[in-house]
Amino acid sequence: MTDIAVQTRRRPDVLTLAIFIAALVLAWDIVSASHTPIESLVREGNDSIMRLVSVREWMAGSGWFDTTIDRVLPPDGLSLHWSRYFDIGIAGTIRALSLVLPADRAEAVAIVLWPTFLQMAFLAVTGFAAARLCGRLAAAVAILGALTWLLTGTVYFGPLKIDHHGMQILLSAVVIFCLCTPSDSRWPGLAAGLAAALSLAIGLETLPTIGIAGTILVLRGLVAPDRGVGQLTGFGASLGPATLLLYAGQTPRAEWLMSRCDELGPAILVLAVAGSAAALLVAIVAPRMAQMRTRLAFGAVVALCTSAVCLPALSSCAGGPYADLPEDLRLAISTWIPEARPAQSYIGLTNQTFFAFVLPAWATTTVATIVLLSGAAWRRAPDTADRAASVLLIFAWLGVAGSLVQLRLLVLAAPVVPALMGYIANRLLTTETGQNRSASTTIAALLCLVVLLLPGQIHRALLPALQTGGPAEAAPIRPSVCRDAGIVESLDTLPPSRLMTTGNLDRPVLLLTHHTVLGSPYHRSATALRNAAISREPDETVVRAMLAESRADYLVLCRGARYSDGSGFVNRLAAGAILPGFTPVDGPDPALLVLRVEP
Repeated sequence: MTDIAVQTRRRPDVLTLAIFIAALVLAWDIVSASHTPIESLVREGNDSIMRLVSVREWMAGSGWFDTTIDRVLPPDGLSLHWSRYFDIGIAGTIRALSLVLPADRAEAVAIVLWPTFLQMAFLAVTGFAAARLCGRLAAAVAILGALTWLLTGTVYFGPLKIDHHGMQILLSAVVIFCLCTPSDSRWPGLAAGLAAALSLAIGLETLPTIGIAGTILVLRGLVAPDRGVGQLTGFGASLGPATLLLYAGQTPRAEWLMSRCDELGPAILVLAVAGSAAALLVAIVAPRMAQMRTRLAFGAVVALCTSAVCLPALSSCAGGPYADLPEDLRLAISTWIPEARPAQSYIGLTNQTFFAFVLPAWATTTVATIVLLSGAAWRRAPDTADRAASVLLIFAWLGVAGSLVQLRLLVLAAPVVPALMGYIANRLLTTETGQNRSASTTIAALLCLVVLLLPGQIHRALLPALQTGGPAEAAPIRPSVCRDAGIVESLDTLPPSRLMTTGNLDRPVLLLTHHTVLGSPYHRSATALRNAAISREPDETVVRAMLAESRADYLVLCRGARYSDGSGFVNRLAAGAILPGFTPVDGPDPALLVLRVEP
């Protein structure tokens, strides 16, 4: 086993240097984002904007249980499936800062600081776990990897990223790293169960992670009850009760038995409670069985009984969170939303998404697997680091496999990829006794780590050379050029109106103006979702019918922009076509084409 104490004495400054670099990066990010946070949020964030709109409404008097955005397609509004528990951190930060800052400035600073706090927590959890399991060198690489990989460095963490995915990654990291703790104390299991329950209350994205974590603990309890039931007991004792309490805390009593498939509801409650009961039963009974085959048979019976309880409850959600949407919208989501496409569709020398997000995860998972298997074949019995890596790789491969279906499922691997980078560094750069490897081996290992850590940044530098030449063509105007705070705010020169918007302008309009919007791409309203995609509709008759049905006062376009593939009817209007029923209106910024919709 690698002597962690030897590594600690030999490299006292490696981890300190990594922490110092991380502090500088975070400080730079805070300072950079603090100049114009709202303006930057308007340009970059969609779900983050909607989260801030929801928090504003809550702080202005909306009820704890009311997550409906009233200014989307009134009178019904848009119901969101988001949890108020996550809003507590944002609203609490705003309230605290408002004691010393004006209200608008307190909000602006809060959306910079709150997600940075979450990022600091993720770096701390990742670094601490890597140090405990693999040593200080691994911790240093893990921290730098978490900062450098764009998925954990800038997409889900850092200033302005106030959507809940960063919290989900953090809670998943707590669950997974607790599994890797060598101690069989109940406390790691208890912490994992509480983190899993809170994660389920905030969103269901991490349900596969929690299910696999529980399965690993149960198998440990069956195979080695003398050193596996402590964590299992803590996990089982905390997951079910905490999930029930959190559900009761965020759901009105009248809706406790209402079926929900896009948030914590009765079906998931049954799964959590049944899983907790099964875990406790195994923890109590397995140590009393002397033979492993008897314990495994008992475990199989428990699994069958648990499945018999859970499957009927889960059958109500067999269609997934989009089951209530029309078939054409369900199919269209996979093409409208970039992260809903499979990761392999992004492979290409000039594709930044592949090199910045996908390749680091795929490469790290593959290399870590090779390193682990080669160690098992050539070195010795696995040590603490190898056992931890074997657990981390389960979740890494879960995310990699999921990304082949939808790119966004790569988030399932996000909690463990940086730690696996640290594991790789520890194995490639040191011998079994903690000694440095030869210079040639070290150089090869460092090159390998560069490929793991920096593909997105390297690719960005090489992109101009990778792109093929040819006759230069004028690039079409992108609708995103109108996502500027000043441009959007100019719409307030109009009286409060019902706006049909395109090009993801709906959320900036909600945030910065007094207007109502008629479309927004969230699945709980099929009408709002369909209206959000009005720019893709080629049929003029259908577009006019959508505007009439929604009682739109104005259609707002980005002047001269090309929407989607250019086949949508609104492209004719954006290009300057004068058609009956659409009257241009002066007042807002000239970058916007505002058309009064005539009856």
